[in-house]
Amino acid sequence: MKKVLLFSLFLVLGLVVSQMLPAMVGEQYSLVKTISNTFLFICLAFIMINVGLSSRLIRPGGSLI
Repeated sequence: MKKVLLFSLFLVLGLVVSQMLPAMVGEQYSLVKTISNTFLFICLAFIMINVGLSSRLIRPGGSLI
């Protein structure tokens, strides 16, 4: 239950920050957006690699890889 509340808090906090960020950085928004997108894709790649490593593949004969 603690994890669910923590993840929900992070979700709401991210939503609030994403709405306030353009006004806070002003002219530098395109630079902040580029850095933010780079960090986002690195994190997504890390998640997808870990999901792929934790899954098991089953061969057509029924044996695990």
